Order: sequence, then C-alpha cells, then structure tokens
Amino acid sequence: MFDSKAVQAIKTIPYSDTTTVRRTQEMAQDVHEQLLQEIKIDHRFSLQLDESTDVANEAQMIMYAKYFSQEYRITPEILACKSLPGKTTGEEIFNSLKSFIVEECSLNWMWCKNMCTDGAAVLTGHKSGLKPRLSQINPHIKWTH
Repeated sequence: MFDSKAVQAIKTIPYSDTTTVRRTQEMAQDVHEQLLQEIKIDHRFSLQLDESTDVANEAQMIMYAKYFSQEYRITPEILACKSLPGKTTGEEIFNSLKSFIVEECSLNWMWCKNMCTDGAAVLTGHKSGLKPRLSQINPHIKWTH
C-alpha cells in the first residue's frame, strides 16, 4: 500500500503512550475550542442533557449543543460529559452545569434558547429541579422533554 520511503517516514514518528495521549487531548481541546468559538460568534445555542449513573456508580451528565454554524447550518455537537459530584439533585446538576457553561466555556446563559431533557424530576421539577433554577437566570429558555 505504501512505498518503502513512506514506510520509513512513518516509522520515524514517535508514538509512545504519553505522546499519543497528549496529542489526543490536544486535538480534543482544539475541537472543543472551535465549537465554543462558533457558538460565541452566533450568540445562540440550545442544550440537550441527560444524567445517568455509570457502572462504577458515578453520576455522569452528557451535554449536546446545537448552534448555527458560520455556514448557517444547525449543527449538533457533543459539548461535554461531566462527572457530577455527590448526589444527582437539581441543585448539584445546576451548579455543575452553571460552572461548566459560564466559568469553563465563558458562554452567556442569555444565549441559550432551548433546553431539552428527559422528564426526570431533578431536571424538570417545579420546585427543586434544574428548570426553575435556570429559568431564574434566563426566563426566555424554552423547555422540551
């Protein structure tokens, strides 16, 4: 498939475990930063999220973002998968989500136009769920589940 020159060139590329891990992390960070830049240009995004417990009994929250790309296409991307500390209460989910969106991603909650979740009480509950907490920050978010 490759000529001998190409094979020799490929053999000179370092591929230790640490190099591979580092490069994979750098590529993932670059893709994440590009995604955030696209959202920051348009100032609009929607979130879809779900939380569950993994096989190690750790709570995880996965977030998908939809936004308009520079080519004016609705673009869905995985934004993050975050471990949730402690119990999966509406307050814990809110604090983790707020910390990630505002502090780590530097996104403005007023840019969030829609939130889609399953019907779990910790997400949609009228008193202690995620929905009333986010609605205090941005009362214009549309909710679907």
